[in-house]
Amino acid sequence: MTGWMLPTLLSCFIWGLWGLLPKLASRHLEPWSIFVWSTLGNVTVALGLLIWLGGRPHYDGRGVLYAILGGLAGSLGSIFYNVAAAHGRISVVVTLTGLYPLVTIFLSWFLLHEPLAIKDLVAMGLALAAIALISI
Repeated sequence: MTGWMLPTLLSCFIWGLWGLLPKLASRHLEPWSIFVWSTLGNVTVALGLLIWLGGRPHYDGRGVLYAILGGLAGSLGSIFYNVAAAHGRISVVVTLTGLYPLVTIFLSWFLLHEPLAIKDLVAMGLALAAIALISI
């Protein structure tokens, strides 16, 4: 197994749990409270990493800015996900929100000038078709 495959599979499994747990929490809590409580989980992991790094994470101003903006985007996305999970079928919500790489692919092409091959465009088209099919 290559150096990236195991973390990829673990990430997929853990994010699969992450997709389900807000739905279970929504049986007992409102979406806003789910976000507050789940953030305690984030803080716990962040504190663990801080200890593991000896209290000295790497610092670069621009990198920190992008990391904070990523955290803000992730937090806002989580809030909207919690609202959708509380009110919609989780199988549909997780499928549609799971298509967020389409946004990343477009932005990386537009802002970073990363190339898009024909197979990439076909895959994006199939993902858009999936949105149409699951919305029926």
